[in-house]
Amino acid sequence: MRPEAIAGGSTLDARVKLLAASAHLALVLCGHAPAAPLVVIAAAFALAAATSCLPSVVRRSVQVAVFVGAGALAVGLLAGVGAAAVLPQGGTIAVRAAAGAAVLALLAATTPPSSLAAALRALRLPAALVEVLALTQRYVSVLGAAARTSWEAQTLRLGYCGWGRSVRSGGELVGLALLRALAQAEATTEATAARGGGLAALGVPAGFSPSDRRAAFAFALLWILLAALSLGARR
Repeated sequence: MRPEAIAGGSTLDARVKLLAASAHLALVLCGHAPAAPLVVIAAAFALAAATSCLPSVVRRSVQVAVFVGAGALAVGLLAGVGAAAVLPQGGTIAVRAAAGAAVLALLAATTPPSSLAAALRALRLPAALVEVLALTQRYVSVLGAAARTSWEAQTLRLGYCGWGRSVRSGGELVGLALLRALAQAEATTEATAARGGGLAALGVPAGFSPSDRRAAFAFALLWILLAALSLGARR
């Protein structure tokens, strides 16, 4: 079964998933820490397990938590704040970041990019912004593959042996990626102008199906439950 397939074998409308993810992100940001982020992480992991995408969701969540937590700790220490004061605040930031990453990773793993773009347009997001987001998603893999190829070539030429060579090779890699991005942007601009501008029409369903309404109701109940659990943990 596809990850996005739910009740009754139908595909859940991307607008429902996008609104549910936004509501849970608001709970992560505004709820009491660490209770609210932790219950959201637990719910995201449970849904990810049910949709067979748990490993990727856990990996993204842990990666973001480690990166953000280490950054917050480094900034605090560089600012002269003691470790005893930095650790609690850094831990709170890391937990919130992990919860947000889990929600977004689950959304990305269960929703095709084209469906997300259509949902954003249906929710009245400006067309220009949706086009930029869609193009970014479309070419990020292309640019990543180009950067990976350049890095492998540099590694074979021993470009990362020693601190000095590593710095030079890293600068060259960034420059090559920027040049490739500029070339790709120019080609995309010409192609867009040739077809009259804008992306192809995005197919957005006119209304919600009964299964979409049931799923939206279930997500609303889940949000209320998580909010109540976070408030209970706070007391």
